[in-house]
Amino acid sequence: MNACPTPAKARYATHAAADHAGRHAVITVGRHLRPYECRCGWWHLTKITQKGGAR
Repeated sequence: MNACPTPAKARYATHAAADHAGRHAVITVGRHLRPYECRCGWWHLTKITQKGGAR
């Protein structure tokens, strides 16, 4: 695994776990946060939509 470029972000072991957390973020953030796999090997959440359409 590589060093994480965003170590302050919450990290999730799987896409499913990150997606679940992102869907619950609607309650606090007001929008669904999308999971992405970081180069460190963990999954993080972002508010940026995926190019070519959201998943």
